[in-house]
Amino acid sequence: MYSFARKTLPQRQLTILRTLTLTVRPQDVTSDTPLDVSNLHLRSPGLPSVLWNEDVQLEEVRPLLTDDAWIQLQQAVAVAVNEQMWLCESCLSDLAADASVECSACLQWYHFGCVGYSGKGKGHWFCAVCLQHSN
Repeated sequence: MYSFARKTLPQRQLTILRTLTLTVRPQDVTSDTPLDVSNLHLRSPGLPSVLWNEDVQLEEVRPLLTDDAWIQLQQAVAVAVNEQMWLCESCLSDLAADASVECSACLQWYHFGCVGYSGKGKGHWFCAVCLQHSN
């Protein structure tokens, strides 16, 4: 299991696309078949927490989006950053409400209680979805 920072560019792109795609399989998105606005998951309130991690360079997915989709994504991220509203990937409630932990692989955030995390571990923590994909 690799942390996000150790992933290759295509792996990082796929990780980000998994949080954004609606009706298209993320692995089917290419520069020849980019995502358009209708395929973006820009839920409100709060975008996927992966987008606010300092290791994520959103520009890495730019070649995989249409021009309109890129503009919509940038606008949605700007609004979300301004609102400071990020959701637990499990319960979709505000992360500010309780202690939370970030998956080292997919960069999604979860409330401790939603994933049974005690907060005592050090180093990397991986969510159940990423653990399942590693097998």
